[in-house]
Parts: sequence; structure tokens; C-alpha cells
Amino acid sequence: MEPIEELENKLSLLMINTEESFVLIDTNLKIAAFNDQFKNLYLKFYGKEVIKGESILTYAQPARLSLVKEIYKKVFSGKTQESEIQVPKPDKSVQTYFLKYKPAFDERGIIIGAFVSSVEITDRKRVEEEKEFERRDKEALINSTND
Repeated sequence: MEPIEELENKLSLLMINTEESFVLIDTNLKIAAFNDQFKNLYLKFYGKEVIKGESILTYAQPARLSLVKEIYKKVFSGKTQESEIQVPKPDKSVQTYFLKYKPAFDERGIIIGAFVSSVEITDRKRVEEEKEFERRDKEALINSTND
């Protein structure tokens, strides 16, 4: 096996075995590549099959469409962007995902697209919200005492 093929196989294993979802978007906002986690998330939450070559905008939540366009505009100018998205589940609860958008460069340093990764942070967000509630509760108690 050639060294490059071996490297590609290792990279493929990494993409398959990670919990994060990845998608590569070209500068025309077309899906260039994605891992199984990305494909499975869209199928699970939206019942939509991800197709290479389609515009990523067809997969954006309608309420986030203008935000997503602005994010990609900034990424294609060289800036890394972050956002969170809440995805409704069938039981009416939501799952929260942290998304990171980074410029994708070719070997000459030219931006050829955007590399987007996402990871579920639902439990972390819940803990943060509980801590914030406790902090506000304590603050209210302290502010209500005359001492």
C-alpha cells in the first residue's frame, strides 16, 4: 500500500470513529464531503438525506438562513466562526450542538471552502443553565436580606 493511501485510510478511520460531525463546503456553498455522523444527524432529526453537491443552504433551518449565509461570508474571508443550534427531538425536547466553521485552505494557502464541525453539548448547556439559576437564586436571597 502506498503511503498516501495508508494516510487516507487512517484519516477515514478517524472520521468514522469520532463523535463529531464534519462537513466540507466549497466556496459556492456546495457540500464537497461529509462524514457518517453528519449524514446520520440530518437523517435522524430532519428525515433528510444529505447529498454531495447540493447547497448547504438547503439544509439550514429556515429561521437561521440569513445567519448561516453571513457565517459563510465571514469564513470565506478567512475568519473562524462559532455558533450553537438547537434541534428539536420528536419528544419535544431539544438537543444543542456547538458548531465551528473554519476556512479550508489548499496547499498554497488559498481558501477553497469551509470546514464545519459540530458536537452535541446538550448536557453541558443544561448544567450551565442550572448553575446560572442557582447563582441568581443566591443573589436574590442576598439582596433580600437587610443585613
